[in-house]
Amino acid sequence: MTPRSSTVLLLCCALLACGPQPRVPRGPGSAPPGNEAKSSGPSFCPSRSAVVEIPLVSCREANRLAIQTVKRLGFRIVEARKAEPGSPGAIVGENSGEKSSARVEVRCSEKGAVLEATSRESCTRQLSFPSRFREAYDAVVSARRASAAREKESRPQSGLLIDLRPVRNGREEWASLGLMAVRLEVENRTDRSYVFDPARVSFYPEAGSRVRPLSVEEVSRKLGTEKAAVTTGALRKSRIPPAGRLEGYLFVPRFAYRKVRLMLEDEESGESEGYTKSF
Repeated sequence: MTPRSSTVLLLCCALLACGPQPRVPRGPGSAPPGNEAKSSGPSFCPSRSAVVEIPLVSCREANRLAIQTVKRLGFRIVEARKAEPGSPGAIVGENSGEKSSARVEVRCSEKGAVLEATSRESCTRQLSFPSRFREAYDAVVSARRASAAREKESRPQSGLLIDLRPVRNGREEWASLGLMAVRLEVENRTDRSYVFDPARVSFYPEAGSRVRPLSVEEVSRKLGTEKAAVTTGALRKSRIPPAGRLEGYLFVPRFAYRKVRLMLEDEESGESEGYTKSF
């Protein structure tokens, strides 16, 4: 065989060896060609959000509820950007042991607040997140109510004891008029008499200037013929004697308020004592 013939024969053999190779069948779930050596990281299900609407609650209270709910779910807070009217906030929690996280966007306005929560967890827990978030939120609200009741029972035995609470889920006729009732209780455990005047109560909404309670006459005019259903228990200017008690309702426009300031006048000296409560 001549040298030229040998060269041609070797070239043909090389081409045959490098030609198309038989295809190996792949089973279900096999990696695509070229990706056999790549490892896949932890997989997450698509996000499922939990939405909780809280009517007539302040931004401050909504932020607190979001933080406490995330903690109750077992997450450690790593970011807390507080919400303000027109500027959403975000609460982020992580669980390093489970390599999971949760994020709550807090949006608030004069009408109340909305919490929208999402998480990154294993698929099993991801599917149950909306219901778990709601359960945790309800548990936080229940615990706060119980704490407020205990605090009320442990109040001092002397002085002016004041309790003021918005009735956010009040009677339908209140809401139909665009009104919210605020329940006020004052116990006078002193030896002095005080004068309460609704005109000396100021409510501060999330947006806008301060608001005074409506008078009983103003509420009656709004309601018309059914005024008795709403004005029952409405507070007027009153005297609170020693060992006396005042309780009833103030009516304000149906907004979310961040705080209220109440002034009581000492009947004898004419001096005023102030009380402020944040919502």
